[in-house]
Amino acid sequence: MMRTGAQIKETENQSKFIQNRISQVEHHFGNVCLAFGSYHRRCSKMRDSGDEVCRTVMDYCEQEHLNHTTKHALREFSQYFSGVQDYRESQVKRLDAKVVEPLTMYGDACKQAKQRLKAAFAAQTREMKKKKSFDKVKENSPSDAHQVSLAKNDLQRAQVDVSYTTKQLEEEMDSFEKKKLEDIKKILVDFVNVEMVFHAKALEMYTQCHRALTSMNEEEDLEEFRSSLRPSSTLARLDKQHAASKNSLNTTSGMSTSNGQRGPHTDHTNGTMYSTTMNTTSQSMYSDTQVKKNPTKKLKF
Repeated sequence: MMRTGAQIKETENQSKFIQNRISQVEHHFGNVCLAFGSYHRRCSKMRDSGDEVCRTVMDYCEQEHLNHTTKHALREFSQYFSGVQDYRESQVKRLDAKVVEPLTMYGDACKQAKQRLKAAFAAQTREMKKKKSFDKVKENSPSDAHQVSLAKNDLQRAQVDVSYTTKQLEEEMDSFEKKKLEDIKKILVDFVNVEMVFHAKALEMYTQCHRALTSMNEEEDLEEFRSSLRPSSTLARLDKQHAASKNSLNTTSGMSTSNGQRGPHTDHTNGTMYSTTMNTTSQSMYSDTQVKKNPTKKLKF
């Protein structure tokens, strides 16, 4: 059965739709691939820059001889920050394997789809030519049954070829679209997983970097610097502290001796009270004696 003009037009529109779809996929996947490729290169540069930071900080640490707490903190910071760059190296490799490389493969997939589309367009072109030949023969030699039959058979073979290639193209494009949807989902999920793993591990290392840096004792390191800056002043200050400590010890020893051996007239208040009491008692005893010696003597008031 020969295809009608409407069916031929529908096949052409379908082929054009497939062509536009392939072009869109090729364009957008190419841009996404370029963007992730740029991101991958920047991550590589970040890794290299991080390694340079580690080397620079470690060189500073090795040359530092005064600030001991700073030296220790810088060494630990460099080691843990180097660990971040190790995880970044893993991130770069996984991005290349799971994101960039699968995206680059879509260039070849789109080229193959275009080749199949070309075969469909070629079959449609042959169909259109055979149809024109058939219409021409039918118009010019309607009584020539043999020529009309040959032209009709050629047209039917071309239409069968178009039907076959169109059906095959539909199936292939259905598989292409399905694979495209699955791949873009998998690629982006893998990208997110790579980033999550890296940032989780990096956060552990950055936490250790923060702990190392907060362990620095600025006052202790500053005192070490001042000791090296003014060594004579430092010695004089230490001598004063030693003399003050020695005087304090001597004073403490003198107080202990005084409390242990008291003199006979240490308490002047008690001595005065004792003398007054003795004088009063003596006078009283003397008066009693006088009264007893002169019992008849009257006292004058």
